[in-house]
Amino acid sequence: MLASINIFVKDVYLRTFRTLIKERERKTGFEMPYTVESYCVQLLAERVENSNLIPDPSFAERYLILFQSPRADEFRQFGDDCLFFTAILPEYGNRRGLSKKYYCDLGISSYHTCGDLAGERLYKQLGDCFYEIQQFLEDTIKNRPTESLFKL
Repeated sequence: MLASINIFVKDVYLRTFRTLIKERERKTGFEMPYTVESYCVQLLAERVENSNLIPDPSFAERYLILFQSPRADEFRQFGDDCLFFTAILPEYGNRRGLSKKYYCDLGISSYHTCGDLAGERLYKQLGDCFYEIQQFLEDTIKNRPTESLFKL
Protein backbone atom coordinates (compact mmCIF):
# COMPACT_ATOMS: atom_id res chain seq x y z
CA MET A 1 0.00 0.00 0.00
CA LEU A 2 2.75 2.46 0.97
CA ALA A 3 4.60 1.78 -2.30
CA SER A 4 1.50 2.59 -4.35
CA ILE A 5 1.03 5.86 -2.44
CA ASN A 6 4.67 6.79 -3.10
CA ILE A 7 4.25 6.03 -6.81
CA PHE A 8 1.10 8.17 -6.91
CA VAL A 9 2.83 11.06 -5.12
CA LYS A 10 5.85 10.89 -7.41
CA ASP A 11 3.53 10.85 -10.43
CA VAL A 12 1.86 14.02 -9.11
CA TYR A 13 5.27 15.67 -8.74
CA LEU A 14 6.27 14.61 -12.26
CA ARG A 15 3.05 15.99 -13.76
CA THR A 16 3.31 19.19 -11.72
CA PHE A 17 6.88 19.95 -12.71
CA ARG A 18 6.23 19.07 -16.35
CA THR A 19 3.25 21.43 -16.35
CA LEU A 20 5.24 24.24 -14.71
CA ILE A 21 8.07 23.85 -17.22
CA LYS A 22 5.68 23.71 -20.19
CA GLU A 23 3.89 26.85 -18.96
CA ARG A 24 7.23 28.64 -18.59
CA GLU A 25 8.28 27.53 -22.08
CA ARG A 26 5.05 28.97 -23.50
CA LYS A 27 5.53 32.27 -21.66
CA THR A 28 9.20 32.72 -22.56
CA GLY A 29 9.38 31.07 -25.97
CA PHE A 30 12.43 29.11 -24.74
CA GLU A 31 11.95 25.42 -25.33
CA MET A 32 14.32 22.86 -23.87
CA PRO A 33 15.15 19.75 -25.88
CA TYR A 34 12.78 16.97 -24.81
CA THR A 35 15.54 14.82 -23.27
CA VAL A 36 16.85 17.73 -21.20
CA GLU A 37 13.33 18.74 -20.16
CA SER A 38 12.50 15.17 -19.10
CA TYR A 39 15.75 14.90 -17.18
CA CYS A 40 15.02 18.15 -15.30
CA VAL A 41 11.44 17.12 -14.50
CA GLN A 42 12.70 13.81 -13.11
CA LEU A 43 15.45 15.55 -11.11
CA LEU A 44 13.02 17.99 -9.49
CA ALA A 45 10.41 15.32 -8.76
CA GLU A 46 12.95 13.02 -7.11
CA ARG A 47 14.35 15.71 -4.86
CA VAL A 48 11.27 17.62 -3.80
CA GLU A 49 10.71 15.48 -0.71
CA ASN A 50 14.36 15.02 0.21
CA SER A 51 14.85 16.40 3.71
CA ASN A 52 18.61 15.88 3.59
CA LEU A 53 19.38 18.76 1.23
CA ILE A 54 22.56 20.23 2.69
CA PRO A 55 25.46 18.10 1.48
CA ASP A 56 28.03 16.71 3.85
CA PRO A 57 30.89 16.91 3.12
CA SER A 58 30.79 20.32 1.45
CA PHE A 59 30.48 20.81 -2.29
CA ALA A 60 34.20 21.53 -2.65
CA GLU A 61 35.23 18.48 -0.62
CA ARG A 62 32.87 16.22 -2.55
CA TYR A 63 34.12 17.56 -5.88
CA LEU A 64 37.74 16.79 -4.98
CA ILE A 65 36.81 13.32 -3.71
CA LEU A 66 35.15 12.50 -7.06
CA PHE A 67 38.50 12.53 -8.81
CA GLN A 68 40.04 9.95 -6.48
CA SER A 69 38.16 7.15 -8.25
CA PRO A 70 36.20 8.69 -11.14
CA ARG A 71 32.81 7.10 -11.79
CA ALA A 72 30.28 8.56 -14.20
CA ASP A 73 27.30 8.09 -11.89
CA GLU A 74 28.95 9.99 -9.03
CA PHE A 75 29.81 12.90 -11.33
CA ARG A 76 26.21 12.86 -12.60
CA GLN A 77 24.86 12.90 -9.06
CA PHE A 78 27.12 15.81 -8.15
CA GLY A 79 26.09 17.71 -11.29
CA ASP A 80 22.46 17.09 -10.32
CA ASP A 81 23.14 18.46 -6.83
CA CYS A 82 24.69 21.60 -8.29
CA LEU A 83 21.80 22.11 -10.73
CA PHE A 84 19.19 21.58 -8.03
CA PHE A 85 20.86 23.94 -5.56
CA THR A 86 21.49 26.73 -8.05
CA ALA A 87 17.98 26.50 -9.49
CA ILE A 88 15.92 25.93 -6.34
CA LEU A 89 18.10 27.48 -3.63
CA PRO A 90 20.12 30.10 -5.57
CA GLU A 91 20.93 32.06 -2.40
CA TYR A 92 22.56 29.01 -0.74
CA GLY A 93 26.12 29.89 -1.73
CA ASN A 94 25.81 33.59 -1.01
CA ARG A 95 25.29 32.84 2.66
CA ARG A 96 28.58 30.98 2.60
CA GLY A 97 30.49 33.66 0.70
CA LEU A 98 30.42 31.75 -2.59
CA SER A 99 28.71 32.88 -5.77
CA LYS A 100 26.09 30.95 -7.69
CA LYS A 101 28.61 30.88 -10.56
CA TYR A 102 30.96 28.81 -8.37
CA TYR A 103 28.33 26.07 -7.96
CA CYS A 104 27.36 26.31 -11.63
CA ASP A 105 30.98 25.83 -12.66
CA LEU A 106 31.24 22.74 -10.44
CA GLY A 107 28.06 21.39 -12.03
CA ILE A 108 29.26 22.10 -15.57
CA SER A 109 32.55 20.35 -14.94
CA SER A 110 30.79 17.38 -13.33
CA TYR A 111 28.33 16.89 -16.18
CA HIS A 112 31.12 17.16 -18.77
CA THR A 113 33.23 14.61 -16.88
CA CYS A 114 30.21 12.32 -16.57
CA GLY A 115 29.59 12.66 -20.30
CA ASP A 116 33.21 11.77 -21.02
CA LEU A 117 33.20 8.77 -18.69
CA ALA A 118 29.80 7.43 -19.73
CA GLY A 119 29.93 8.43 -23.37
CA GLU A 120 26.47 10.01 -23.04
CA ARG A 121 25.57 13.09 -25.07
CA LEU A 122 22.85 14.14 -22.60
CA TYR A 123 25.38 14.95 -19.89
CA LYS A 124 27.52 16.96 -22.29
CA GLN A 125 24.35 18.84 -23.24
CA LEU A 126 23.54 19.50 -19.57
CA GLY A 127 27.06 20.84 -19.06
CA ASP A 128 27.02 22.96 -22.22
CA CYS A 129 23.65 24.54 -21.37
CA PHE A 130 23.95 24.52 -17.57
CA TYR A 131 23.55 28.29 -17.11
CA GLU A 132 20.51 28.46 -19.38
CA ILE A 133 18.87 25.42 -17.76
CA GLN A 134 19.65 26.67 -14.25
CA GLN A 135 18.20 30.12 -14.93
CA PHE A 136 15.14 28.65 -16.66
CA LEU A 137 14.43 26.33 -13.72
CA GLU A 138 15.05 29.09 -11.18
CA ASP A 139 12.63 31.38 -13.01
CA THR A 140 10.10 28.54 -13.40
CA ILE A 141 10.03 27.88 -9.66
CA LYS A 142 10.18 31.54 -8.68
CA ASN A 143 7.33 32.49 -11.04
CA ARG A 144 5.10 29.47 -10.56
CA PRO A 145 1.39 30.15 -10.30
CA THR A 146 0.12 30.46 -6.76
CA GLU A 147 -2.52 27.86 -7.54
CA SER A 148 0.15 25.17 -8.07
CA LEU A 149 -0.77 21.79 -6.61
CA PHE A 150 1.76 22.26 -3.84
CA LYS A 151 4.07 24.92 -2.52
CA LEU A 152 7.78 24.34 -2.84
